[in-house]
Amino acid sequence: MCGIAGFVGSTHATTVLLDALHVLEYRGYDSAGIAVNSGGEIVVSKSVGPVQALDDALTPRPPANAGISHTRWATHGPPNHANAHPHVSETGSVAIVHNGVIGNAAALRAQLRAQGVALSSDTDSEVIAHLVQQHIDEHHSTITEALKATTALIHGNYAVLAISRTEPDSLAATAHGSPLLIGIFGDGSARVASDLAALSDHCIMYRPIRNGEVIDLAHLRAGAPDADGSWTMYEPAAARSERGGYPDYMLKEIHDQVAAAGRLIATFYDSTEQARGWHTFLTRHAPRRVKFLGCGSALHAGELAAHFVESLARVPATAESATNFLDRDAVIESDCPTSYSVNPVKRSTP
Repeated sequence: MCGIAGFVGSTHATTVLLDALHVLEYRGYDSAGIAVNSGGEIVVSKSVGPVQALDDALTPRPPANAGISHTRWATHGPPNHANAHPHVSETGSVAIVHNGVIGNAAALRAQLRAQGVALSSDTDSEVIAHLVQQHIDEHHSTITEALKATTALIHGNYAVLAISRTEPDSLAATAHGSPLLIGIFGDGSARVASDLAALSDHCIMYRPIRNGEVIDLAHLRAGAPDADGSWTMYEPAAARSERGGYPDYMLKEIHDQVAAAGRLIATFYDSTEQARGWHTFLTRHAPRRVKFLGCGSALHAGELAAHFVESLARVPATAESATNFLDRDAVIESDCPTSYSVNPVKRSTP
């Protein structure tokens, strides 16, 4: 899980993006970065560690009308400067940020290397920047057209933002299976972010980007939002209340784990069985094996949980990277009376 944000508007893009990253930091704190279109060049700033390290390093802040930003929770490659987002194409003309997993990244990396492209990171995300640049070079397309063409080449779950040196006021955004919201503002600016709170209290209305949709935020600045009925008026108090009184989302998510696990389990069993108590139920329907899936620190938590399940419940348990699991056509064997005995698993990641 990572956090991404983008902005098209006045010349204070860098400040807006940094503010958004501070809100999004609960989604990843391994590294942070910003790319802005300033003075006819893509200016990229990245740092390893918390967002504040990036904030401190950005002095002076480059003026820009458009930019993208990212805070990373490492899943492909270690948390270092090379793997930090944004990623740029070989010419430096295109910059992208990405949240999600590109399932065919290995094949695309091999293809790019065979074409002579020098890859500079271990991430699955970098391939997007090179593919977008290739389409622009070959078809003289806009950044939005090139990103749309690239989505036909990548498989998996993603939210992607892209900017081009030749289009200083444009920002292309797309999503498939990963959260991404667009918002419009009274000052004529448009923003996009992984989280509602990162749009800021000055947002007028917002909506999610639909799966497979590719948007140029410059078009949102030019006129009224598309009239498809999916826009919601922004309410600052409601956005802040999502934290449930906790100072940040990470602490809220930690405290929500017990209730979330209960709701998940409850979806598989009827109310009669729940009424008898979980201990009675688990005694009657003891699982033959347990697998925990996660990325980053969630994978480490799963490894610890697997240890306790084996040592206390005496049930075989393992932990596996959710990224690897998504790349397989995995199955679950289940004796649950409300499900099939063998279920193919296809899941999207948040």
